[in-house]
Amino acid sequence: MGLTNDNDTGIPLWYRAIHRKVLVVYTEGILSDGGGVWAAYIVPVKGENHNQEAQTWRAEGVRVSEGEARSLYSAVTEDFDNRGLKYNP
Repeated sequence: MGLTNDNDTGIPLWYRAIHRKVLVVYTEGILSDGGGVWAAYIVPVKGENHNQEAQTWRAEGVRVSEGEARSLYSAVTEDFDNRGLKYNP
């Protein structure tokens, strides 16, 4: 498990290795109405530096459903719930 900031936006990125070469990366954002949202992506990586490889979520990631995201890293999604963030389909 890890936490880093997105190089482009500065938003937090939570990630978890589900295999040495596969990460699940969680992002959060703010909608134009001020509401908070989150999404999760499965990202193939080389397995050399997960902190750096999490940055490839935009280019390489595939968005997963809310149910899949919750089952893969429930501690992060529970935090999103507690802060009032909604899943962004």
